[in-house]
Amino acid sequence: MDWILNLITPQGWTWFLAIFFIAIVLVTFASMVLTEKIERRHKQEFEQEFTGRFEPVTAEKDS
Repeated sequence: MDWILNLITPQGWTWFLAIFFIAIVLVTFASMVLTEKIERRHKQEFEQEFTGRFEPVTAEKDS
C-alpha cells in the first residue's frame, strides 16, 4: 500500500501521471482498431446485400 502513496507524493507523481496518460492512449488506440474492424465487417455485409451476392433467407420455402 505504501508504494501507491509513494507514486502520488510530489517526488513520484510524474510516474503516476505518465502511466495514466499512457493507459488513456492505449485504450483509445484499442477502441479505434476495434471500431475499424467492426466498420469494415459491416461495410462488407452491406455491399454483399446490395450487389446480389447475398441471398436473403425467406420465411416460406417451396415444397
